[in-house]
Amino acid sequence: MAMWQIKGIAKNITNPIIASYSHKSNILNWIKPKYIKETKKINEVYRFASISMLEHVNTPYPIIYNLPEEGMLDINDGDILKLCPDGTVKRVFNASSTQNVLFVTEACNSQCIMCPQPQTPLDYSDEVLEILSCIPKKSLREICISGGEPTVGIKIFEIMETLKRYTYVEPIILTNGRKFNNKSFTQSFIDRAPFNTVYAIPLYSSIPEVHDRIVGVSGAFRETINGIYNLSAFRVPIEIRIVLTSKNVFNLTELANFIGWNLPMAVHVALMGMEVCGRAYDNIEDVWIEPKSYMQELIEATKILDYRDIPVSIYNLPLCLLPYEIRKYSTFSISQWKQGFIPECQSCTMRDECNGIFTSSKKIPDGIHAI
Repeated sequence: MAMWQIKGIAKNITNPIIASYSHKSNILNWIKPKYIKETKKINEVYRFASISMLEHVNTPYPIIYNLPEEGMLDINDGDILKLCPDGTVKRVFNASSTQNVLFVTEACNSQCIMCPQPQTPLDYSDEVLEILSCIPKKSLREICISGGEPTVGIKIFEIMETLKRYTYVEPIILTNGRKFNNKSFTQSFIDRAPFNTVYAIPLYSSIPEVHDRIVGVSGAFRETINGIYNLSAFRVPIEIRIVLTSKNVFNLTELANFIGWNLPMAVHVALMGMEVCGRAYDNIEDVWIEPKSYMQELIEATKILDYRDIPVSIYNLPLCLLPYEIRKYSTFSISQWKQGFIPECQSCTMRDECNGIFTSSKKIPDGIHAI
């Protein structure tokens, strides 16, 4: 769950503390003190918890001090912070962003060969519920539910029921769709989730054996397609996501046609460049292909989907690598906390409209240049 974080020295913190940050001084800090403040004076005391740039502090309450000034300036009023016993301050919810992600678990029931996430049995359901408890009911809008595979999260039903209480929430859940193969599970999930939840489901090939090899599970294609159909019976919005690898790019037009004929209910299709870290980096020789090598396939697949009146976007690829005719399909998709640019981008006239690259990626595509 590593996102934006800074490091200082922890005092009086034995277990992680999650709470909303407030710049404001208020008498409520003493009456109902469930938020984090900044300590600016050595003997200044806040009853709940605080953070500070000071090199020395004198307080019996939880605090992380000796934090870097440049990091402190990045914290917004209303951000939700996690104060850790090792002195790390993690921002688990950015109040000024529309790209917040709630990581339910690192566990997954697939083994995708290009997955950028660690796959461990760690479950963050309780932490997610604690984060949600800090967000005012009318202020939460766009939110992404992710993992691992979130549907295997221990408390995923409780999380979705909690989201349902937020008046203006617009959730998207990143799921492999396989558990929705079970009609009873699908019914239970739909009953608990906000009605406008978008289900973003990957489909990597129209050939079952190819999809199964990519996700590392025999029968996964059948389960995913059944899951999509089960969800569509409830008329919920379904997005199809296609990560572009050496295993599937040269059958991309066939997949686009398959979606057009068999999954016309899709509200959106995302054609996605690869984030090369985690298992993707471990398998780089098997999965990596230079984006410039598959541009013709990308053009044709995009046009097929557009012709079918299925909204289509291109994610995670710099504009300079895309032929002019499909640049209009490029959409901001890399989370702000892991978006970056290389020196070649400094003089680019399109930088403000470009995704850039993943700072987390251990492979930078060839051919990046200023436009």
